[in-house]
Amino acid sequence: MRGKGKDESNKYRKPEEIETSVEKELEVKPKHKNENSEEVTALKVNLLETLLNYMPHRVYFKDKEGRFVAVSKSEEKALGRDKEEILGKTELEILPEGIAKKHLEEEKSIAKDKKPLIEKKESIITSEGKEKWVSKSKIPVYDEDGNYVGIFGISRDFSERKEEKEKAERLNSILRSLRNINKLISEEKDIEKLIQKSCETFVEARGYECAWIVLFDRQGTIKYHAEAGLGEKLDLIIKKLNDKKESNPFDKILNSPKVHILDCNSTLCGKTNDSETCKYLGEFMVTRLQHEDSLFGIIGISSPVEFAHEEDEISLFKEVAEDISFALHSIEEEKERRDFEKALEYKARFENMVLDISTNFINLTSDKIQVGIEKALGEIGTFTGVDRSYLLRFSDDETEVEDKYVWCAKGIERKNKIPGQSILKSLCEYMKKAADFKGICIDSFKNLPDDAQCEKKWMTSAGIKSLLVTPLVSRGALIGCIGFDSVTEEKNWSDEIVYILKITGQIFANALGRKASDEKLNESFLRMRKALEGTVQALSSIIERKDPYTAGHQNRVAQLSVSIGRRLGLSEERLENLRLAGLLHDIGKIHIPAEILNKPYSLNKIEMGLIRTHPRIGYEILKSIDFPGPVPEIVLQHHERIDGSGYPNSISGSDILIEAQILGVADLIESMSSRRPYRQALSLESALEEVRDFSGTLYDSTVVEACLGLFEDGSFSFQYK
Repeated sequence: MRGKGKDESNKYRKPEEIETSVEKELEVKPKHKNENSEEVTALKVNLLETLLNYMPHRVYFKDKEGRFVAVSKSEEKALGRDKEEILGKTELEILPEGIAKKHLEEEKSIAKDKKPLIEKKESIITSEGKEKWVSKSKIPVYDEDGNYVGIFGISRDFSERKEEKEKAERLNSILRSLRNINKLISEEKDIEKLIQKSCETFVEARGYECAWIVLFDRQGTIKYHAEAGLGEKLDLIIKKLNDKKESNPFDKILNSPKVHILDCNSTLCGKTNDSETCKYLGEFMVTRLQHEDSLFGIIGISSPVEFAHEEDEISLFKEVAEDISFALHSIEEEKERRDFEKALEYKARFENMVLDISTNFINLTSDKIQVGIEKALGEIGTFTGVDRSYLLRFSDDETEVEDKYVWCAKGIERKNKIPGQSILKSLCEYMKKAADFKGICIDSFKNLPDDAQCEKKWMTSAGIKSLLVTPLVSRGALIGCIGFDSVTEEKNWSDEIVYILKITGQIFANALGRKASDEKLNESFLRMRKALEGTVQALSSIIERKDPYTAGHQNRVAQLSVSIGRRLGLSEERLENLRLAGLLHDIGKIHIPAEILNKPYSLNKIEMGLIRTHPRIGYEILKSIDFPGPVPEIVLQHHERIDGSGYPNSISGSDILIEAQILGVADLIESMSSRRPYRQALSLESALEEVRDFSGTLYDSTVVEACLGLFEDGSFSFQYK
């Protein structure tokens, strides 16, 4: 305006000054110099009328009595009346009394203080009952004498702009939530903390009064839950989730990837018989937490009604839910990976422990086997975390049960807490039903079948929560069992651990059998020293009866060994020792389970470890016999190799008896050219080629040369029955 640049020191101007200013604003240069003032006045009135009719803001003028003198079309519309119904009337005749009095008091204050009201923002209710936000200005008007003559008012509706601003602010708060939750996801690896902090983040970001998350396990049972701002009302939601009989909104939500808008009071946490209606305003946005095919749970946040159906808000909420779902998937995947690695590590450690136990048993004399078994039971019990481990054995007539091999964890009593005779017999009956004497694994006594009430009653009275029983089998007969039980917690036994413990049972059974065998052998050889040859043949036949595939093997190895030794010029005394060692070199296999000896496919680590114990077991069996020479030592060393790669002691070179080197070559050639459970017989040529290829590395070259010469000149051939 032209007057804007003038001196504004007289801030509140007289009416004639306002009029002059308005005239200048409306000034239009005439087309002709003689245009009269009446035409100018008419033009001014016309322009003023045009402004009132088309100006988008509400404009009005009231006299000093508060009566409307002039109003714009926008004011007419806002008041819901025509100009004729407004002019000459006060707001008391048009608006509700409370609002009208408020406006009149406001205008009286303006007139009294002579201070205009500029850009005051307030909420008003339209004639249609809708809320609007306006910015209003009211300016007092005075005549040339300074008398108050009325008030000029203008109101600007900024409701839409305010809504857009609020919407932008709200979306920004959601984006902050999204950013904070994404940061949380990258840092937090604990599921319970993740969902709790996620709920808190929603509420702290403003705009949401409450948030909640409920997670399920793989069977659909509620596992975790968290909330912020909802309090005990979460119990109502959980109650509906658990109510399988009642048709509730969660059925639809859990079977749909969409975001659902639910009313809090009527649908989600409404009034029940024992609760009050939820006080929260607005509605809940609810969706499931799912990543790929994995359903983790459900999430909900309260949202004011005016925002709950906004596409942008729904989209951002869905994005947050997907991010949380991915985080839950990642945490679960990482946990499964760690659990798998732990299981592998646990299994490897267990295997090594059992292998060590097996090796240690080789060196035990008969009088120390009981102590060795109790020590081993303690090691296994401690490692597996059970409360008791014990070896129970039938008496010879199966009328009594021996329980002298028992280990108990600290604080666990032994008295009257392990299976008695009737219980053992009952448990063993179950094992006898299976041809391979499978063990009995009871993770919980609740899982026992209906026909096992006696066992269930005993487990309950003994306070046993879980039980594992593996059989003791000797020469195809069940002689007892090893038991592992827990009274403090239920345990889950993997198939791998049960198998390893079954092998442990065989080690114990073999040890007990060895103890009995050693005692019998010692007694026998003391009485029959003169009948050494017959005893040796008897021992040789024992392993052949246990392992039919090696029938005749020891005799043929003995024959070839003697022939090689004779070609090398050994004395008759040494040849006799070599023959005896050949007949007895596999006697240690008497303590290897038959199912391992006759296994029709490759052996695993533990099984191979057991096989490799037979030279030392043979040595332990034979060392107490009064042989005329180092027969036990030859048996002990017949799998040693001159480069140190053999077993059981990895000795090398000249440390290996020449008789043992001869026996090793003869054993290899006969084994390769004979049939085994895991392969067909190879040709003799292949066997000879094997020793030729490793002459000087695995086998002594002079022994190999002598052996090859026997077959090349036809002076030796295997005799098969």
